[in-house]
Amino acid sequence: MKFLVVLDGRSVIRQTYLNGNNDGISDGHPCLSCTKLDSSHPHYLHVVREYARDGRSGTQTLHIPHHAVAFVAEYAHTEPAPFGFARAK
Repeated sequence: MKFLVVLDGRSVIRQTYLNGNNDGISDGHPCLSCTKLDSSHPHYLHVVREYARDGRSGTQTLHIPHHAVAFVAEYAHTEPAPFGFARAK
């Protein structure tokens, strides 16, 4: 499974990912496509994402505060991103 983490519009991390290194934008909210997600911590969402940008690729591990996440959509690896989400240009 993959997870699309949509960041809250009022969070500091939203501004960081709005200006680049996101996996798409939905109504002004940056989205991060993650390969792993753990919500068991009481304050943070632990996610792992793979990225390829400007000829570089790698993995990024993040601990995102729960209050900075608007919602999470889960989808299969073989499916495209959920309807309504466009890749950032």
